Amino acid sequence: MTDLMTALWRRRPGDGWFDAILAAVLFIACEAEVITDTVGDRGHDHWPLVANVVIVAGATVPLAWRRRNPLASLVAVMSCVPLLIVALADVKSVNFPQLVLFIAPYSVAAYSPRRRALLGLAYTGLVLVVNNLVEPSGATSWVFSVAACVTPWGIGRILRARRETAAELRHTAEMLAAEEGGRELLAIAEQRTRIARELQTLIAHSVSAMIVQTQTAQRLLDDHPDEADTAMATIEDTGRQALADMRRILGVLRRSDDEADLAPQPGVGQIPALVERMRSAQRPVVLHVEGAPGPMPASVDLGVYRILEEALAGVVDPVDVVLRFGADDIELTVTSPGRTHLEWPTPAMRERAALCQGIAAIESIAGPGERLVVRLPRVFDEAVA
Repeated sequence: MTDLMTALWRRRPGDGWFDAILAAVLFIACEAEVITDTVGDRGHDHWPLVANVVIVAGATVPLAWRRRNPLASLVAVMSCVPLLIVALADVKSVNFPQLVLFIAPYSVAAYSPRRRALLGLAYTGLVLVVNNLVEPSGATSWVFSVAACVTPWGIGRILRARRETAAELRHTAEMLAAEEGGRELLAIAEQRTRIARELQTLIAHSVSAMIVQTQTAQRLLDDHPDEADTAMATIEDTGRQALADMRRILGVLRRSDDEADLAPQPGVGQIPALVERMRSAQRPVVLHVEGAPGPMPASVDLGVYRILEEALAGVVDPVDVVLRFGADDIELTVTSPGRTHLEWPTPAMRERAALCQGIAAIESIAGPGERLVVRLPRVFDEAVA
């Protein structure tokens, strides 16, 4: 895992560009200094200028891949150091080329595993020993060589250890967060499975009770109609209670970012409240109700409310609403004398009416404006007892 984190660290966006720019800056600075000092120093014999330029390039250009392949970069750089020292032995004012003695050991220590970092340190020490043996300069040169080799290498190892520790801490924190989230998801899944089992039991119990009551009503329908009506009323109450329980249980199975809808669906009983809300919003609405609501399919009950809700949302002029409860159907008329409103019936109104096996149409009235007429059956054709 440590090697993988290190590899990812070396491949961060921008590292390659930074190393290339660093190598280019050192190359230009070292070449300019070497060329200037070599040409200006006429008191000594030097290697050919072209050879000096090539050696300096070999000591600086490999720094461009000091993170991608730090050991190879160090070997290439340090192999040119002895040639650089011999070629510039008589030039006393060259300083920039000495920077490679610090950058290459640091890079191999900071961006390589321990074994490769130790190999880089050993190779750097070998090169510096050879330099001091070929060009002996006393104890000062040995101290400088050791400091140039060990100090940046040690700093690189310390910084690498800190990066690895930080990466491991981040990885541990991410694993803990993922584990915590996994436990939460498992708990939610377990709870929802339990709720699903409860829902299945509830519906099965209610449907079984409705079947029993239906069979009872069928047997009593001819000889005891009053008792049959009581059984049918029990079936209706059981069905409504089962529907309400199912809505309440399914309401908590919504997504966590949704608000739970635990309230029963609206119907014709909430139409007066809808009209009052429209009046509170400064929309003049007049409601007329004719006939008794009586029993009706739940989809029709909801459909009437939703169609009227959408119709009232699209007008700002005075609106006259008439709701008629007939023996076989329910008729809703919405009359608006205004000139500007939505095109009635909207696709949503048509779909809602079709779902309830009804119709939604528009009728002309005298003068501007129009009337929306919706007729929904109280009993479905394919409904069974």
